[in-house]
Amino acid sequence: MAPDATFGSPPAPPVTIRPRAGGVADVSVEDLIRVGRRQNPKRQVLFVSTVLGKHLSVPPTTLLAAGMALGGRVEATLGGTDPTADEDRFRTALAGDLLSPADVAPAPRAAVRATVLGFAETATALGHAVRRRLGPGPLSHTTRRPVGAPIVRCVEAHSHAVDHEVHHADGSFLADAAPVVIVDDEMTTGSTALSLIEAVHALRPRDRYVLATLVDWRTATDRDRLAEAASRLGTAIEVVSLLDAEAEVGEAPPLPEVPDAPAVTPPTVTTHELSLGPPTARMGWTAEHQATLDERVAEAVAPLAEARRGSKILVLGTEELMYVPALVGLHLGAGAVTRSTTRSPIIPAPGADYPIHDRVSFPAVDGLDGDRYLYNLGDDRVDDVVIVVDVPVPPEHPMLVALGRATDHVHLLVLR
Repeated sequence: MAPDATFGSPPAPPVTIRPRAGGVADVSVEDLIRVGRRQNPKRQVLFVSTVLGKHLSVPPTTLLAAGMALGGRVEATLGGTDPTADEDRFRTALAGDLLSPADVAPAPRAAVRATVLGFAETATALGHAVRRRLGPGPLSHTTRRPVGAPIVRCVEAHSHAVDHEVHHADGSFLADAAPVVIVDDEMTTGSTALSLIEAVHALRPRDRYVLATLVDWRTATDRDRLAEAASRLGTAIEVVSLLDAEAEVGEAPPLPEVPDAPAVTPPTVTTHELSLGPPTARMGWTAEHQATLDERVAEAVAPLAEARRGSKILVLGTEELMYVPALVGLHLGAGAVTRSTTRSPIIPAPGADYPIHDRVSFPAVDGLDGDRYLYNLGDDRVDDVVIVVDVPVPPEHPMLVALGRATDHVHLLVLR
């Protein structure tokens, strides 16, 4: 187990991280996170994931291999299997070695039946990958986009956007007694996950829940609280993670001014359309839809691959729409990286040791209130950008204009 180490470069506060037993062997803190500064006085530290494909660009194989490794650990918990092969593939991805689509997006198989719920917006693709590793059980993810009456709702404390709703086209998808697997990118206290467990349990009690997260930051007090809740509810709540650690946050330095993004020349935008069915698991997702999606994404990527002008291509998702962009990047092959727009405001600053160097903001493409953000476009100068959306976006939208910082040519892939 690695010794304690201090991370963080201004404007982030210093963070002392103490790794604990329980994570994946030979996977370090540096493999999974950088320390950033939120523009949120309630939660100043942001652990910026290096594998999630949200704020930082990552090869799609890295994102999907992380989800498969996490799913392997869930299956080991529920079914007593060995997660070693999935963890080996994850270490291979971290080392920068190429993995095939079959390694990180295999054909869905019958393994452990469980209902999987991913947390929006950051863990939507992660939830897809975990469910794909587990087998054919139902999948949904929480959403902050209004889509009707939710089946359950929970609240996230200390967040920039607090309400989570769970929907599914089949309103009975939580009505059986199957274990529920809740997937998040990190677990700070476990309070939000517990809020969702309590909401699901009130709808239909069950014997077992698994919380699956890339990084488990909970303190001993947090762990006791979760154990007490499990006892009160009369159920088992187990936690699996790729890294288990405790963090001690120091005093934050003064906030710098956030400069306006410089004006750029708007890129040329070429629009492509893909008839796909559900673009996210916002209203549920089935193994049958997954098989259809794989075929259609492979077909859609062929003209994009032919139109590539060089080796570097960035595939961008939009908020909760992260999984399909990752698959697009996976099929585009070497030189493709992926990440996503986000609601999360992060302070940018120069410096090699600080992860977020620039940001642009723009209105949401789906018409909802509030700004959305993209980071490090100046770092990500590429030959082409593919941005994947599930609503029509005019070429003059500020989000597309901002992509001129990264490229002079954008492929807008509209999912129908």
